[in-house]
Amino acid sequence: MPDPVGLIETRDGGATWRALSLAGKTDFHALDAAGERVIGFDGGPRASEDGRRWDDLDPTVHPLTLTMSDDGRTVVATTQSGVMRSTDGGASSTPVADAPLLLLVDQVAGTETGHGVTPEGKVHRSDDGGTSWTPTGAISGEPVALHADADQLVVVADHHVSRSTDGGVSSAGW
Repeated sequence: MPDPVGLIETRDGGATWRALSLAGKTDFHALDAAGERVIGFDGGPRASEDGRRWDDLDPTVHPLTLTMSDDGRTVVATTQSGVMRSTDGGASSTPVADAPLLLLVDQVAGTETGHGVTPEGKVHRSDDGGTSWTPTGAISGEPVALHADADQLVVVADHHVSRSTDGGVSSAGW
C-alpha cells in the first residue's frame, strides 16, 4: 500500500485491504463511519458518503477523536479545547458547555448514548447525543482507545485492556 494509505477497506476480516481514496495523499488521525458515511480528520475535517469523494467540514474543529450518530447528523468531537458537537453532519460545530475535557469518545450504535474518557481516566456518559455529560467512574492508567456498545465499554490504557459491563460505574466493572 502507498504511504500514506488514505482510506482503505477490508471485506474479509483484515486478510486483505484495498484503497478507496486519497491513497498516497493523506493519513486520517480520527475516523468514524455510520452506514456509508465516513467522517475523518487529516489536518482538516472531511466527510464522504461513498468513501471516494470528500467534502470539507467545519475548519475550526481539530478532533483528537470523533463519533457520530447512526444517521450521521450528530457528530461529537474531542479537541484540545473541549468537546465540540454538530447536528448538521459536521458542517458547523459548537462547544459543549460544561463538558469535561474528554480525550476519547464513542457512541453506542442505535442510541443517543455516548461514553467519554478524560486524559486522567475519568469515565463520563451522555444520554442526549453529547449535549450533557455525567461522570460514572474511572479507570487507572493513561487511556489510548475506547469502544462503547450496548453491552460494554472497553478501554485500552497503559498497555492493558479493561472491560466494564456496567458503564464504568463500579470499580468492579473494570
